[in-house]
Amino acid sequence: MRVAVISYPALFQRTGGLQIQVRETIRALQDLGIDIRYVNLEQDQIRDFDLLHIFSAYHGMHRVAEFAFQIGVPVVTSPLVRVRSNTTAAVSRIVNKILGRLTHWTDRSEHAHISSCLDHSARVIALGKKEQECLVKAFRVPADRIDTIPNGIPARFFQNGANQTCGDAITKRHVLVVATICRHKNQLTLIEALHGTGIPVVLIGPTGTGEEGYLEQCLQHDNVSYLGAIDYASSDLVAAYCCAGVFCLASESEVMPLSMLEALAAGTPAVCTNRHGMDLSPMADVVIEVDPHDKAAIRTAVERHLRAPPSAQKCEQAVRHLTWEAVAHAVLQTYERALAQQAPADAVRRD
Repeated sequence: MRVAVISYPALFQRTGGLQIQVRETIRALQDLGIDIRYVNLEQDQIRDFDLLHIFSAYHGMHRVAEFAFQIGVPVVTSPLVRVRSNTTAAVSRIVNKILGRLTHWTDRSEHAHISSCLDHSARVIALGKKEQECLVKAFRVPADRIDTIPNGIPARFFQNGANQTCGDAITKRHVLVVATICRHKNQLTLIEALHGTGIPVVLIGPTGTGEEGYLEQCLQHDNVSYLGAIDYASSDLVAAYCCAGVFCLASESEVMPLSMLEALAAGTPAVCTNRHGMDLSPMADVVIEVDPHDKAAIRTAVERHLRAPPSAQKCEQAVRHLTWEAVAHAVLQTYERALAQQAPADAVRRD
């Protein structure tokens, strides 16, 4: 089996959850002996591969899915769609019809582009239950064409875990955020939520393009420390997770926040935005979900975990099953299903 992996052109111009997901998925499948690699469409021909795996249904990737479908190469797509309501989806479909009629169908909406990518995919991989429900309800993907496979966590985040020792004065009393510094990740709302509590906030991550002013706003608060970006493979990142009292990611939206899972693996409880695509019920004892705009709820959740933290062992156990080896085996089964049953041409919507 020869598998081509692709995503949008600017993917690797920064480091984040999707970049990690792509690299770790490829590495784990290669460990199983699968001939899989990230391709360059300027040099590689899709027709030379048995299967194409697309990560992200955004940024024009529907054209790649359409072409692969036309030449008979089965497509598996990990769409990473932002979870949206039925009302939002209905409005998006109406907007697409209006836009199409006004432009004689030369222009389509983002919703239509994502739908086309999904329609031309033999199999679709959702990261969690909420994303799967969104794919069915908002994008009308048949449920039997969707496989739900969560991301994994590298073993190194488990290895130190509860045994990690930290010597600084704020050990297990500070809140940690590992994410790109930007408005979407919403660090400032967390900082403002904790204003007056005396709880320190430690930020790790690169500053988003054009977000230097946002970082300055965050650093105007005297309880905030910024450690910059830490290499993903560094043991310092594992130590940072282990030494925190609480990990918080109150983003505007997430699909499957890897940093939160890594924090749990390292033994640290989490506060997480409720706008995501996961099913967190198995982690209910160690993760508190919050509205990213509700400062009172964020403050209460952080204080609760600091006051009565679940044990490091309980945090780690909640995500112990999320290994990249397990992900690779599940993805391989999806590939085999896609090869066995390419989506028939008459199943693709043209509206």
